Amino acid sequence: MTERAKQARVEVRAYEVIYGLVDEVRAAMEGKLSGVKDEVFVGTAECKAVFGGGNSKVAGCLVLEGTLAMKANLRVMRAGKEVYKGKIGSLRRVKDIVKKVESGLECGVGAEPEWGEWKPGDAIECFNLVDRIQV
Repeated sequence: MTERAKQARVEVRAYEVIYGLVDEVRAAMEGKLSGVKDEVFVGTAECKAVFGGGNSKVAGCLVLEGTLAMKANLRVMRAGKEVYKGKIGSLRRVKDIVKKVESGLECGVGAEPEWGEWKPGDAIECFNLVDRIQV
């Protein structure tokens, strides 16, 4: 059998315990499978008003749950449909630049890249992307 395997250029390995084989196959597969990005919830907010002019509009928001954090991913939902996906580009609280705003507080949110289509009533979902190895 080994001569035939050599001719076919097939590697033959012997294991005393089946778990050794399973672990080795899993490790080989993980190296070849591409990673998956999972969304991890950070917080939600509701747009109450829109400030600014031109394309540099900012949403005046109330954080409903969790937190909003600078540079986190952002999804804007309107009437149950996603209308924008990007990152939080600016986060202000009473004219101060902040890194994070907690639940129950109001803040100004700007999108990156600039997006000027905010409307009162928009739902803002904040999330992080985490790499995960497929199993």
